[in-house]
Amino acid sequence: MPPPDEALDARSAWAQQWRDWWLHAGAFQRAGLDWVALCSDPALRNRWLAGLGQMFDRYARSPGFLELTRHNLRALAAIRGLSVSTQPRQELRR
Repeated sequence: MPPPDEALDARSAWAQQWRDWWLHAGAFQRAGLDWVALCSDPALRNRWLAGLGQMFDRYARSPGFLELTRHNLRALAAIRGLSVSTQPRQELRR
């Protein structure tokens, strides 16, 4: 059995870790509540979602994203043993 001073130090360190965890959890909760209060304004939320939608639309139509998607679909088809054309279909190129 450890000496009383060492046992007290171990319990104190353990209690300090939990105290720190609760303080961080409280700060995280307050930040989350601030975010909820900020997003409760419908006009601000709609403006934010509209901007997010436009950004995602530009990203999803970018050549890099489309090429990565094409590459992943080819790899998935190769794994499944399917044949995939390497040329885009003409009606999609317009």
